[in-house]
This record gives sequence, C-alpha cells and structure tokens, in this order.
Amino acid sequence: MTKAKETMKLISSYGLVPLVTLDDAQDAVPLARALSDGGLPVAEVTFRTAAAAESMRRIHAELPDVILGAGTVHTVEQAQQAVEAGAVFIVTPAFNPAVIEWCLANGIAVLPGSATPRDFEDALALGLDTLKFFPVSVYGGIDALRAAAGPFAGLRFVPTGGVSAENMADYLALPNVAAVGGSFTCPSKLVKARDWAGITQLTKNLIADLLAFQIGHVGVNCDTPADTADASQTFAGLLGMATRDTSSSTFVGEIFEVMQPSGRGRHGHIALSTPQIERAVFYLGQRGFAFDETTARRDERGRLRFIYLKDEIAGFAVHLSAR
Repeated sequence: MTKAKETMKLISSYGLVPLVTLDDAQDAVPLARALSDGGLPVAEVTFRTAAAAESMRRIHAELPDVILGAGTVHTVEQAQQAVEAGAVFIVTPAFNPAVIEWCLANGIAVLPGSATPRDFEDALALGLDTLKFFPVSVYGGIDALRAAAGPFAGLRFVPTGGVSAENMADYLALPNVAAVGGSFTCPSKLVKARDWAGITQLTKNLIADLLAFQIGHVGVNCDTPADTADASQTFAGLLGMATRDTSSSTFVGEIFEVMQPSGRGRHGHIALSTPQIERAVFYLGQRGFAFDETTARRDERGRLRFIYLKDEIAGFAVHLSAR
C-alpha cells in the first residue's frame, strides 16, 4: 500500500477531519495537541490565513504523529509549501486538475473538491477513489450522496460544508462516505478563547457520539441446565418478557441471555452495539484494547458484524456487535 493510500485509510478509520483555521501560529501546537488528547490526531490546516504554513511547520515539528493536511489549496505552489511544512494530504475547494496532478505525481494524498457528475467522472479518469464533496448542504446533502452511490460505486466521499455534530452520524452511516469534515470539531469560539481543554472534551464527545455505544444485552452464566431454566424464567417473570431458546442459551426479551454451562466470561458477557463497528475496533485499538480475531464474524460482503475483546473486564467477556 502506498503512503497516500495509507493516509486515506487512516483518515477513513478516524472518520472525522477537523478543519483548522488559525490566525496565530502560536496556537497551532496547543490546538493539535488538544485534538490528539481527545483521541483525534488529525488536522486540516486551511490556507485561509497567513499563519497556515507556519502552523503546519510547528505541528509537524512538535507532533509528528498528527495526520496533517492542508486545506483551501488553490495552487501547486501552496501544495508544495504545505508538503514542505509536513502536510501528508491536500484538500482543494474545487476540482483543480493542476493541483491534483501534482499530488498524484508526488505520491501525496489529495481530496479534490467536487460536487457534480462531471467532477466524479474526471476523478475516475485520474484514478482517484476518494473525493471531498463540497458544499454538501447546497448540492443535495445525504440524498445526493445516496444517488451518487449507484453510477459512481467506485467513489467514496468526505462531505463538508453543512456537516455538523447533529448530522455527522447520518452521513457516516452511508457506505460511500469515508469521513466527514468541518470546523464543528474545533469551533472558532473555542480556538479564539484558547480553550484547549474544551476542544479536548468536545473531541471526546464527538467520538463518543460517532461510536454511539449501547448495551445490547447482558449474558449470565449458569452452572447447570436446571440453573439456566430457573434463571431465565425468573428474569422473564421479573420483566414480563417472553423467552427464546438458542442452541447455547435462552434470551429473555433482548435484555438478558442466560447461558448454558461453559458460557464465555467468568461471570458472563456484555454485548455492546454500535453503528460504527469497524471504527469502534479502530478507536478502541488506539486506546490499547485488543480483540480476539478468531471471534470475528463478517457478512457476505465482508463487513464486520461481531467481535470479542481479548480480555475480560471484571469477569465479563465483552463483545461488539453491529447495529
């Protein structure tokens, strides 16, 4: 895999691309560190101010692990300046062949601004598979991206310009959306106030909203089949819910799974559901959690649907399931 492909894969794994506009380069490192401390080491520094190039240089020098990009790139000269400053991806506001071709020739990941079928065709002709969609709210939003999925099945998009904390989950639920971008990840109000702790907390909240974990059910281990029957009937009476038998357990509604002997986990298991299971595995891996790959289940299209954490927590096995 080329470096440019690796960069795009990482951006897709994180799912969020913070749009960073800085008037003072002294704020660059504290802002990038605040994003990283929140779990999102990604920053697209825009060429909307004179501080852009110096901001990128400082971030790259102090925080080399940050996935650093340059946004609002209009010229090849700006792209060159950004790469020299440490940027590993370039974002253009419109479909700019000169900038795109320079990036491709130099092995730099590029997200060209696009909004029309003509842009999409031109991108495919150049061998691109991921584009910025801007401004998405003006050009049809979610409906436009759904429509593009048919004739342009080989393309994925990073919508910006209308994406917010309130609707980002709707965009990320689309199969042809690689990530979303915007300034909602680091609002100018917080940047101007130099509220780095606020940006860190906002980042954590956004990631939590993105993953949207819910408890699917709790598995309870029993010692004997008789214990399983007794516990399941007791839970059913408590909750007023019907039971459903499987080959290895009895479900009480969708809340409890009462296991036959030898259930996973010392005490049982906890099922966590998420609409973003692949990203959940990625983010938890970044936090130091390991997974038991032998438990992974995928659908006919190869999409992950189920997987257990490697280690128990307080005597409970924990698995993720796709919602």
